[in-house]
Amino acid sequence: MRAQIVTIGDEILIGQITDTNSQFIAGKLDELGFEVRRMLSISDEADDIRLNLDLALESSDCVILTGGLGPTKDDITKTTLANYFGVGFKQVPEVRARVKEIFARYGKEVPEVSYSQSSVPENCTVLMNSNGTAPGMWFETKEGKVVISLPGVPIEMKGLMEEEVLPRLKDHFDLQFNLHRTILTVGMGESEIMGIIGAWEDLLIQKNIKLAYLPSSGRVRLRLSSRGANRDLLDKNLEEEVEKLYQLIPNIIFGEEETDLAEAVGELFRERSMTLSTAESCTGGFIAHRLTSFAGSSEFFKGSVVSYDNEVKTGVLKVEKEVLEEHGAVSREVVEQMAVQVKDIMKTDYAVSVSGIAGPGGGTSEKPVGTVWAGMAGPGGFLKSRKFDFGNQRTANIYRTSNAVLNMLRKQLLK
Repeated sequence: MRAQIVTIGDEILIGQITDTNSQFIAGKLDELGFEVRRMLSISDEADDIRLNLDLALESSDCVILTGGLGPTKDDITKTTLANYFGVGFKQVPEVRARVKEIFARYGKEVPEVSYSQSSVPENCTVLMNSNGTAPGMWFETKEGKVVISLPGVPIEMKGLMEEEVLPRLKDHFDLQFNLHRTILTVGMGESEIMGIIGAWEDLLIQKNIKLAYLPSSGRVRLRLSSRGANRDLLDKNLEEEVEKLYQLIPNIIFGEEETDLAEAVGELFRERSMTLSTAESCTGGFIAHRLTSFAGSSEFFKGSVVSYDNEVKTGVLKVEKEVLEEHGAVSREVVEQMAVQVKDIMKTDYAVSVSGIAGPGGGTSEKPVGTVWAGMAGPGGFLKSRKFDFGNQRTANIYRTSNAVLNMLRKQLLK
């Protein structure tokens, strides 16, 4: 069964708010077994709503609209739907009572305009909204297709999806299963990965499995998807192919689904009962932030020195002034001293350090924007450093640097 999602509102089209509703709805429909074919954002215009509803119903079995259900004059979705289906309005006492109850909760009189929420198109099934005054509406066409109209307020939309829409869709449609497995990789670009797994990928079609490469800031997610009526068979086929993937690229896989790289590294430290500290310049403490963003990080992470200024590098981390002057802050020599010194200060098993030119300014011909040096100090005098060349986007560079350093730690601990 195919579905489309249409968000209504000029505030989305002018960039005033981000459309998170479509993302939530699409995820829920996919879990239920729908194939979401399109997501649209359109203006608060009756002609646009009618035109896009026509187009959506031509190719989809289910259309979900969000937005434009308030009591004010600019909320036209309800009236447009009544005209679209050629029906009048009916009063729903339960909705009127709900409106009165909500206003009474705050000790307020109900404005007469708010009672208009209890007026809905005659041919709809009312979906009671437990989080607001605007009810959802369920329409069925002669062909058995479904149009659902929901409020645009996220908490109200989500409540209606969970409580009303998803159970009804499950009963109304004969749905198949959509299953996914997402493998997380770091340290290699998508074209490099494809060069290794390309032959394996070509054979996936035999098991009705699709592979998607999803790159972002130094990591690539590999999503395997399969659709069908036999869930056990889908599970079995996906598991077999995931096992093959682990054999093909074992060194760059750090987890599955929503695992964060920092959390995966933290788990390696906990398993080995080892500790870690950081000395950060260009990342401004972002590596430490990522490492402490999940529960249990206090078991291995001791602390960080954010040595953004050179005086902190020399005064706190005791980087030699002569080394700093001769080689510059962004250099192998400086990050190695930073790593050794913070490891000693924090008394940890391992320490990592970074110094770079995040941008957009500050670069030179010898050290352009995106140049980053990273250092790592470990037990027994272990010391390693590496140079990275990223792009000219500051935020992306900071995130890529954190991924690169965390991956250095991951690979070292796995040895």
